[in-house]
Amino acid sequence: MGVGRWVVMLGCCVVGACGGDQERARGEAAALLRHLERIAPGAEPEQHRSAVQALGQLSLSVPELVETRETCLLAQQGFLRAGDLQGTARKALKEAQEVVNPVAQKARARSALEASEAALAEAREALGRCRVAAAAVARKY
Repeated sequence: MGVGRWVVMLGCCVVGACGGDQERARGEAAALLRHLERIAPGAEPEQHRSAVQALGQLSLSVPELVETRETCLLAQQGFLRAGDLQGTARKALKEAQEVVNPVAQKARARSALEASEAALAEAREALGRCRVAAAAVARKY
């Protein structure tokens, strides 16, 4: 077999491998975008939590897609954390109304609200990066 035939065969193998990698990347990108679409704004907390958990369990091998997933997870987990902290604040305020000396409960509520505001700010920033990254993935794949 001549050198030319080996080069042609090697080229076909490389093209075939690249084609398979590209197909896998497109499939992973489509799965990532589907998971992101399932995270609906205003969804019930448990639906939101379940969709975020599913996103976190999504198996990806393309570094760009892994980075996008992690950015989007950071944003969504921040929103969940902020919601949990707001629940803590509401509970503390309710308890403050039921006791004679509500100073500790009010302080706990204030602390939870401040932490919630910080979590929301971080989540919004990460969501902006998530949207940019997801749009890039949609264009590329």
